[in-house]
Amino acid sequence: MSYSIMVNGKFYSSRQACLPVEDRGFLFGDGLFETMRTYNGRVFGIERHIKRLFSSLHALDYNISFNPGKLTDLIGASINKNGLQSGQGYVKVIVTRGMHKGKISFSQTTSPNIIIIAKELKPYPQDLYRQGARIIRSSIVRPSFSNPAYRHKLLNYFESTYAKNEAEKKDALEAIFLTRDRMVLEGATSNIFIVKGKRIYTPPLTYNLLPGITREIVLDICRQNNMPAREKKFDFFELMRSDEVFVTNSLMEVMPVTFIESSPVSNARTGPLTRQLMALYRNMVSS
Repeated sequence: MSYSIMVNGKFYSSRQACLPVEDRGFLFGDGLFETMRTYNGRVFGIERHIKRLFSSLHALDYNISFNPGKLTDLIGASINKNGLQSGQGYVKVIVTRGMHKGKISFSQTTSPNIIIIAKELKPYPQDLYRQGARIIRSSIVRPSFSNPAYRHKLLNYFESTYAKNEAEKKDALEAIFLTRDRMVLEGATSNIFIVKGKRIYTPPLTYNLLPGITREIVLDICRQNNMPAREKKFDFFELMRSDEVFVTNSLMEVMPVTFIESSPVSNARTGPLTRQLMALYRNMVSS
């Protein structure tokens, strides 16, 4: 089904929207994106998403020709244009550095291209939330520290697409990246949490992982509800021995994990703290 995509402030049919082949996003993956979820026409956590995007734009020396308020207005216009005022929607904002002018470095001044995709969301199956998901280890091994690229949501997304393909081949929802010493980092498209006793842990941002928006919101929910939660390093062995495991992103929200490869977690049932966080997250969305 055709819908409207905004490119630099103008709407085009999804079949006609395009950028030049020499755009740096196409040539080099030199671009950023944010994926958001709408509920009845409103983007949940939009301020956090835009703050993260602009933080990356500044850090990566983009020639920023727009401000957060303007981008928010463009997102709202895209939601309205595609009739997403009710129900649930998917919004993806893409910013590329613009046209390639010969040098691969950031030194040349180019005008960024802004693309906004807004369409009806196809939610994850409800059975996954009831029964829990399966995750696997990716064969890709990452370094633990000192790669600033992982701090940004880059269009250069091949590691994640490769890992998601590995997961699909093994009938799993997600693939998890480990370091050489088997420390847990994050999922291909998600952040990961474990529960030990009554305490909730997630890998620290000092590692090579994305500061996920839903990750941040879940930690805020824990603080607001006196649920002990903090960043902590843990390896794959500790992950396997966890009482509960769940993964998060903006589209899936809080997703319980009941199998790691072929091994069950929490007797292959969604754990009580995970269920509580799922409910608290959805209450926050509703409010």
